[in-house]
Amino acid sequence: MQSLENTYSDEEVRAFVLRVQKLLPGEPLAWTIEPKVDGVAVSVRYEAGVFAQGATRGDGTTGDDITANVRTIRSLPLRLDCAPGHPPPAVIEFRGEIYLPLAGFQQQNAERLAAGEEPFVNPRNAAAGSLKQLDSRLVARRPLSIVLYGIGEMQGFPGTPPADQKGWLEWMRAAGLPTPQECWLVDSAEAVIEAIAKLDLLRRGFGYETDGAVVKLNDFAQRLRMGSTAKAPRWAMAHRCLVGWKRLDANWWGMAMPASARSWVNRKPTPKPNDAWEKWREACSTISPTTRTASAMQPDSTAAKPS
Repeated sequence: MQSLENTYSDEEVRAFVLRVQKLLPGEPLAWTIEPKVDGVAVSVRYEAGVFAQGATRGDGTTGDDITANVRTIRSLPLRLDCAPGHPPPAVIEFRGEIYLPLAGFQQQNAERLAAGEEPFVNPRNAAAGSLKQLDSRLVARRPLSIVLYGIGEMQGFPGTPPADQKGWLEWMRAAGLPTPQECWLVDSAEAVIEAIAKLDLLRRGFGYETDGAVVKLNDFAQRLRMGSTAKAPRWAMAHRCLVGWKRLDANWWGMAMPASARSWVNRKPTPKPNDAWEKWREACSTISPTTRTASAMQPDSTAAKPS
């Protein structure tokens, strides 16, 4: 399981699409744009249609076995819902993210405060901590959810498997698996940017945290020809959105942003966050929980949006 290259600007999206087009000269390209859920990257494995294993990404090659905890997630079917006469693959592995919805996060923190315990810092940390629990009965009490968006190992697929991302998402939904809430299929850099902008507006109404969009080449044969670097695929990238759930122009968890960190927000084109911003965000993740409130996790439509 690889990570993705990140960008914070439309200009880098255009450069990415152009780079792929140069490597696939004359070929028509199609792109999918999906929400980037802010969760814990995992893989789930089914054997003969039955859930068999769950694992974290770990170092990309070896992760932690979290099978017992993944089994408690109610949105993940323990058996694939295959149509009569269409047996499931002998082995199939799906890639996705486990996350804690905002309502569940607030509920969990309210319960922890009532019990005299420190609240979780954010939904992602809460999800990661839950998956590390040794007692799956405790995990079952936390309303974790999962979204699946990719394919890993596959053996014994009956017939011809889907040839592209859109086709696989449709197959996964038909099998009862949870897939991205939104997905656009477009054919140009400008259409990719337009879809990202639409997603940025919609995601603020999602019941879970997202931190951007994932742009992927739709066709799997083209992906294979593009290949990967040692760290990331050449056919995908993440467009990170830095606003929405956290007020970058004011504070995050009640901790004021210094002017040195804020200076990049309204610049055009938007550069990558500077060192001061990164240090500020890191500090925000470790400040005292007494400064945090559940309302801070609500979507903020007034936050300044980089362009």
